[in-house]
Amino acid sequence: MINKIDIDSLLIHDHSREMKEIESFVETNGLKIRKIVSERLMMTSIFYQKNDGFWDIHYYNYIRHKGIAIPYIYLSLISILRRDRIWFKTINPIELDEINKRILIDHFTNKIEISGVVKFRKSYMQGIYLGFEIYKLLSEKLVTPTDVINLFYDCDLLPEHAGYCAALKRFGANSEAKIIIDFFWEQERQEFVKSVERIDECIEANKIEIQDFFYIQKVHFPDLKAIDFDQKYQAFMKDNTNKLEFDLAISFAGENREIAKTISDSLNKRGYKIFYDEFEKSKMWGKDLYEYLSEIYSTKAKYCLILISEAYIKKPWTRLEKKSAQSRAFEDENEYILPLRIDDSKVPGILSTTGYLDYRKESMEEIINLLVEKINNYGG
Repeated sequence: MINKIDIDSLLIHDHSREMKEIESFVETNGLKIRKIVSERLMMTSIFYQKNDGFWDIHYYNYIRHKGIAIPYIYLSLISILRRDRIWFKTINPIELDEINKRILIDHFTNKIEISGVVKFRKSYMQGIYLGFEIYKLLSEKLVTPTDVINLFYDCDLLPEHAGYCAALKRFGANSEAKIIIDFFWEQERQEFVKSVERIDECIEANKIEIQDFFYIQKVHFPDLKAIDFDQKYQAFMKDNTNKLEFDLAISFAGENREIAKTISDSLNKRGYKIFYDEFEKSKMWGKDLYEYLSEIYSTKAKYCLILISEAYIKKPWTRLEKKSAQSRAFEDENEYILPLRIDDSKVPGILSTTGYLDYRKESMEEIINLLVEKINNYGG
């Protein structure tokens, strides 16, 4: 059933055709939008939040008068799409913060107080994400380069300016990109020109890697130029190879592979490390799989997601995975096994009182969001 969006009457009056196109975009992408309404007083041009599984979009009425309401609404929709079904590979923010803090503390020791690291990451990653979002809107002809420049003029956040500029540059709108480049030079903020170049490379590769963030961070803080972030990152990863290697290990029967793949792909794009057999083919090649899988499901992941189904109960390999996961669950202080019911089958060893999600009742977006929340709060 298609959800009817509550749309501000002034928008329909002023932009009847555009709002019909927006409704079509929402339906085509399966976005759960409840309302798009104006507000007389807001601290920002547009704001969106999720309530009871649906997104509400609020826009400051002045942007309608300025003629930028439609581009802003599309930007909100594409940002919501990124949160629900990201189309590029990115970084796990929790892991990034942990590694970044460790590197900075090791370098500066007691010279300075490390502060504002997470705040910097949030603001500059938002600029990178904006680049991906604007480029997608431009590529799908939902906004024009002129629309993007008008959004730039309405924005006072330099990291987001870099995102706007990178998207325009990647799209080939060089004259519009030059407007923002010239602005950076006028403001004597040349470091943002280098950020634009790196974000452009990320958009071209359709992925953000941890080294991209390190590069942008060094560009903006001259005191960090002496740090070899790549070398320290490799050392950090080497020191942690014997610790938990995966954020999530997925145990499933072949009949449920499509569900497992959708979950794995979505979390992997968000930067989480997932044990899913198709991701590990080269590692598994030639190994004693009985020993290898036993170790994975008992010692190498923060959580184990089990897709409970009739087929799951009957497979010898899933019995091995479940047995290994149960041995870990018995010893772990934190909950380890996360059951996802595909049908009403009962799996021996998993108590009926164990909290579970039901695939038949939850949307895939909600399942993904709950897994992200679970992983991010590991140990809490």
